[in-house]
Amino acid sequence: MKHMERALAVLFAALVVVGCGRSAKFDAPKLYPIEITVANAGTPIEGATVSLIPDESGNKSFSVGATTDAAGLAKIRTTRASFMKDGAPAGSYKVVVVKPVEIKYDKTPDEIDEMAPDEKVKYQREIDAKIRAA
Repeated sequence: MKHMERALAVLFAALVVVGCGRSAKFDAPKLYPIEITVANAGTPIEGATVSLIPDESGNKSFSVGATTDAAGLAKIRTTRASFMKDGAPAGSYKVVVVKPVEIKYDKTPDEIDEMAPDEKVKYQREIDAKIRAA
């Protein structure tokens, strides 16, 4: 029994040492401040997610992006695990903007199924117009 207790104590000590050890040194890249304004026909878009996706040669070990405020402004930040700083590493990026849109249908799926084909097309065009306007 003493051997078992001693073995568990050694195992516990080893786990504590491993858990408290530091991972390989993280070399944070130099970051450059970036602000992006998102608008539609001059109207700022609040709550849009702006992501910068590095091109094929870029460093993909970071997340780079932000969410727009009421003025449509996104102050870009770079994150990786517990690292979070303003700015983005130098490089070429594709900018992706996503803004969820909620559309309320005034008809149930059963009502839509019962529509004549030309009525369905007209209804879908109305929904499409609401999406474009949002």
